[in-house]
Amino acid sequence: MSTRISNLLTGCILVGFKKGHGSFFEILLVGNDGTRFAVWVYLCDWAMVDGDVELLSSDIVGAGMLVDLTEHLRAKVDEVLFFDEDQECHISLSSGLRLEMWNNPIAYPANEEMFNVFREGAFLMSYPRDKNQ
Repeated sequence: MSTRISNLLTGCILVGFKKGHGSFFEILLVGNDGTRFAVWVYLCDWAMVDGDVELLSSDIVGAGMLVDLTEHLRAKVDEVLFFDEDQECHISLSSGLRLEMWNNPIAYPANEEMFNVFREGAFLMSYPRDKNQ
């Protein structure tokens, strides 16, 4: 599953993002062929990191810091790394921005979906498990 997600998202362009209610965060991507993807991050802890500086995280309330991320729009997804043993995933962009997601077993049940991937508005897959399996 992690290889499929990595292959799907690598090379996509970041076109948008929004912080939702609670720790919900969404990133919007467009593939080389124009396919639109949405990644919904919700049942995990996460941080948007630029170098060593945390710009936004699941612990930050409100959307005030989103202006700091606008310079990263149009950046390309360089790599998607999975650390399955720790239930952790990093999505790295060409601008240096990195979305880090990790399991928090105190706040969320083990093996819950850390994020879902949608293609053109339809559910495609989730991590760490696929709802279709």
